[in-house]
Amino acid sequence: LPSLCACLSLPPLSLSSPETIDLNGWRFRATMTHISGSEELKKISDSVNIKALPEMVFGQNKLQLDHTSSGVSIFFSAPSALAKCERKSTIKVRMAGKWVKKMESLGLKDSAMPFDWTYSTTYKGDVCRIESDKKQVSPISIQTDPKVKNGGGGTATGGSKQAPKEVELKDGTGHKIDMEMLMRPDKMEWFKDMTLYEDELGDNGLAKLDLKIRVMPKCFLVRMRFFLRVDGVLARVRDTRYFHDFSKKIVLREYEERESSIDDLKKRRVGKDIIFGNIELLARALTLKDKSLVVIDLS
Repeated sequence: LPSLCACLSLPPLSLSSPETIDLNGWRFRATMTHISGSEELKKISDSVNIKALPEMVFGQNKLQLDHTSSGVSIFFSAPSALAKCERKSTIKVRMAGKWVKKMESLGLKDSAMPFDWTYSTTYKGDVCRIESDKKQVSPISIQTDPKVKNGGGGTATGGSKQAPKEVELKDGTGHKIDMEMLMRPDKMEWFKDMTLYEDELGDNGLAKLDLKIRVMPKCFLVRMRFFLRVDGVLARVRDTRYFHDFSKKIVLREYEERESSIDDLKKRRVGKDIIFGNIELLARALTLKDKSLVVIDLS
């Protein structure tokens, strides 16, 4: 959405943004560092069962949002995202020499790769409850029926408090991201923009997963975006947004998946300058394939 893109535009360069900030009952924490070295990459590769990782993996880049009173924690990291990469890809292109050499060095053939070579991930972030002793972590149960009132059997490990519900909403429930609130010219309390991983697909395009968070006095918005462009074949965007109005007891998570073939984009006269140079404009031009909205209960 154009307005959501505008809401996450870069702040002025003079804006000071510490690594940790406490605001309105939340603690926001970010770790941003260099590309992972060989030792760390080996650990990540073994843990996610992907032999050929993206060219650039920022294994220590992390974002965590902790709600103090409920114990709800929302967390993002590259290893978790890579673990959710699809196992196979139907996308076929003529492999560039650089990619062939990469596969040969790993003893792999294109037809035998046990992972999606485009690194397309279904990751939407990790949502869990941190127990009061800060040692136990429990996943939040997910409900597919908005009429279900209970959490589906999930209780917090080591405690008596039930894990909060994450309820998938249907159209017309009345929940939506408050665009009016996001578009207000309020002071930006905290902003982060980080990359989790990136790969040029052996000169066949670009796969990139990045994160942006903007914290304002009355709300926050997180957008995690997986972007894929396979030259001459297709473009794909998977956006996950977390929105919270500090005056309410819920967090909204919106997911959108958009995809179009390069041929279709050309037929609709989407220019090369957009296809190859402007991800924000390209995302708006892609065809919507899937959309969902879930609510995370903070009570």
